[in-house]
Order: sequence, then structure tokens, then C-alpha cells
Amino acid sequence: MPERANRADRIKLRAVLWGAVIVAAAIVVAGVSAWVAFVTLRPGHVFGPNEASGPLPAVPRLESAPQIDRVAYFAEKDKRLHGYGWVDRDAGIAHIPVEQAMRMLAARGGKP
Repeated sequence: MPERANRADRIKLRAVLWGAVIVAAAIVVAGVSAWVAFVTLRPGHVFGPNEASGPLPAVPRLESAPQIDRVAYFAEKDKRLHGYGWVDRDAGIAHIPVEQAMRMLAARGGKP
């Protein structure tokens, strides 16, 4: 007659059920997390501040059409690079066009 299995050899039904409950809960949490990510990361979803959430963050901010500001920025830099103007009028410091500055430096033999 075969021996009865020892108590230690038996499958612990309570542990199996708890394991199944934990796995099911993990699947539910993963599904809810995926749904939240899908809803919030969809195209057209606005992240960050908007009219309802308060003031805008400090600069620099992303621009919807940076081309206009870029053109103005480079125009101002070009004007400063190729034009005359004061750096500090009280101290008598001015800037001159870069081409003229290079000619003057070359005439002195490269000594500032």
C-alpha cells in the first residue's frame, strides 16, 4: 500500500490562491497604468502650464514659431558685428566693424 504523502509534500492551496490574487492585482495595476499613460501621452495633449494652471515658467520657453525671433536675433548680431556703436559711453568704449578692426590690427603688426 502506497504511503500517504507527508504534510510537507502537499500543495498549499492557500499560498497558491494568494499568489494568484497578487498576480491578478499586478495585472490590474499594469493595465490602469498603461491606460493612464495612453490617455495622457496622446497627440494633442497639453503638458505644462496653460491658462487654467497658472503663470508661464521662466524663460527660455519653447516657441511655436522661432523663425521670427531667430531672424531678429541674427539681424541684431550682424548690425553689431558690422556697425559702429557704444559699449560704454561714459567710459569712452565703442565698437567698430570687425573688418576695420582686423585692418587696424594688421597695420600694427598683430599687436593689440
